[in-house]
Amino acid sequence: MGHTRLTTQGSEQRNYNNHPFRGTVSDGMFSLAHNGVIRNDKTLRRKLGLPAAKIETDSYIGVQLLEQSHTLSFESLRRMAEQLEGSFTFTVLSGADDLYIVKGDNPMCLYHFPNRGLYLYASTEEILRRAICRLRFRLGEAVKIPTQCGDILRIAAAGQITRGQFDDSRLLPAWPDPRWRRFCAPWELRPTVPVKAALSYLDELKSVAPAFGYAPEEIDRLAADGFSPEELEEFLYCGEL
Repeated sequence: MGHTRLTTQGSEQRNYNNHPFRGTVSDGMFSLAHNGVIRNDKTLRRKLGLPAAKIETDSYIGVQLLEQSHTLSFESLRRMAEQLEGSFTFTVLSGADDLYIVKGDNPMCLYHFPNRGLYLYASTEEILRRAICRLRFRLGEAVKIPTQCGDILRIAAAGQITRGQFDDSRLLPAWPDPRWRRFCAPWELRPTVPVKAALSYLDELKSVAPAFGYAPEEIDRLAADGFSPEELEEFLYCGEL
């Protein structure tokens, strides 16, 4: 399980703030990674009497809620997801190598390679598809596994998929929090690109920009100049606008 952070809370210079986070339940240890922003983590800690932690990242509330349930299951993941306000997709890896995906309104795509018995997932489908194209001769045919907001998937260590659901009504409203308005750019006014989708796309590009040698602030500046997320992605991969 891997994760590249767009820092929203807690300095990434302190490694304990970085994903994935470990937790312990009655049936063993687990690791959790989160893509998104949780708005009510501090409120939940006070309300539920959860212990203080040195980890400053809002995502860590997911670990604490699962630990409070004492088990890792569809039911405990449903209870966790339904208490959270904000935006998210979680991946949780159990000690038995079962992978759970809690699909909120943040992007996530999942592909299966039957010939290899392999699953690959990522938050940005276009980036994953480009990687798959480079590996297609070794991986064989890919099958996209459909997911939607409110899904909970369990991929067992042996590869079988089972599904559950949670109520996603507490997630972010269609219009973003005013604190996110600094990301606004002209493409948001295009009726074919929802504001929320454009913001998520831009955040994903900013999160991977350092791997290509660019700071997230440079992506912000280009977006403010009117470049669309699609054009910025082409820039990262091809070096041309």
